[in-house]
Amino acid sequence: MIKERTGAVVVGAGPTGLTLALQLARSSIPVRIVDAATEFFPGSRGKAVQPRVMEIFDDLGVAGRAVTSGRFRTPLYKRFDDGTTAIHDLLEAPREPSAATPYTRALLIPQNRTERLLRDRLGEFGVVVELGAGLSGFRQDRDGVTAVLADGREIAAQYLVGCDGASSAVRKRAGIGFTGTTDNSARWIVADVEIEGLDRDYWHQWIHGPHSMLALCPLPGTPLFQMQVHAPDGVREPLTREVLQGIVDDLDNGEKVRVRAVRWGSTWRSNVRLAERYREGRVFIAGDAAHVHTPAGAQGMNTGIQDAYNLGWKLAHVLAGAPAELLDTYEEERRPAAAAVLGLSDHLIGQGMSSVLPVAGQSAVVTQLSAHYRASSLSLPTDGTPGDRLAAGDRAPANLADHFRGTHVTAVAFGPVSSKVANALAERLPDRVKAVSVPVEEAEVRTAYAVTEDALFLIRPDGHIGARYTEPDEAQAVEYLGRLI
Repeated sequence: MIKERTGAVVVGAGPTGLTLALQLARSSIPVRIVDAATEFFPGSRGKAVQPRVMEIFDDLGVAGRAVTSGRFRTPLYKRFDDGTTAIHDLLEAPREPSAATPYTRALLIPQNRTERLLRDRLGEFGVVVELGAGLSGFRQDRDGVTAVLADGREIAAQYLVGCDGASSAVRKRAGIGFTGTTDNSARWIVADVEIEGLDRDYWHQWIHGPHSMLALCPLPGTPLFQMQVHAPDGVREPLTREVLQGIVDDLDNGEKVRVRAVRWGSTWRSNVRLAERYREGRVFIAGDAAHVHTPAGAQGMNTGIQDAYNLGWKLAHVLAGAPAELLDTYEEERRPAAAAVLGLSDHLIGQGMSSVLPVAGQSAVVTQLSAHYRASSLSLPTDGTPGDRLAAGDRAPANLADHFRGTHVTAVAFGPVSSKVANALAERLPDRVKAVSVPVEEAEVRTAYAVTEDALFLIRPDGHIGARYTEPDEAQAVEYLGRLI
């Protein structure tokens, strides 16, 4: 059989797989993205894009499209058993956007629309999702990996990445364990429904206790609401209008909310699992294939997208000639990040059903703006930075985002010595490094970077600080860059 050939095969065309394919395609890496499904996902499931992922979308060229399709502000309208009500902002003390942090709120946008935006952007690079192309197996050796599709076709590639969900065929065939627990004591419903009798300006909640709540959130740009509710005993899929109407009647405090139609629905259990490793030879896993947790805090889709964003630039750089050891840092950085998210979501779900839904006072942990790789072997110095200074591994402030966009490393210089080194790096590696010298009068940028002296920052393609030098030396910087490009 004649094999089709490519640089990488991505299995699974959800948000994680699409982000990964997009990262590779914009780096001019040949990529194929296949999915066993015969049609695109129709539901709203992961409807919140966190601020950190909005920054990623800005880099990928889809943030503007997402903003026009979504909504940042949806007040919570809560009803309680005693007849009282409360209306409040999702954020108890909202932080206003700034040049350093342009996104401070999650964007509400249905997952199927997020996927469509990513597919459209991917299509601009000539890559189309191949539906009905399930993976039946793969073979790998020291030189590459061959994906075998269900229809018998074979695709030879340098790498294969499983972004194929919690039941990942890639993870199972790679022999990677998936450790964790499933709570079978309770099930929840998430469904997209047409509703009559509710104001679409609010996220409506009826609270009857920690494990008894009905929530209806308007989905921007659609006539639909997303319903979230505890599943009564005996309720099974498919979820009919009559079944969901009965649940609403029991919980809406007599407001006579009417379910007119069900467009999509699913049930879920609290499932918390983490892959034992993220790699087997030339095969990687990302997103739900590597970690699953509850919807609490709206972390799942966002964490998967960050997996793909991290792995994508590293695969692209290695396929362009960077040391293969760079790929070892994917698991080193992203598995601890997933473990932290699992702990967060498990903590929130342990507080009861109310924590599956938004509450006031979301922190930088939930928004994922505080995610960092300080302990990574790619972060220099590895001993952190004292005081309020940014440390290697931290997310770089977005003041210079216009310079960061793309797949290059950005050398940000504060001072004459650093500027000389940054310019030398860019001249030495013109296609891989971009130099930016920050003038003394740019006080806002200097404040964001906590700079008081001459300093050089090397910003990775994913917007994290790779290295910070207060006594920059060209040879030292070149040695570090040799690990990345």
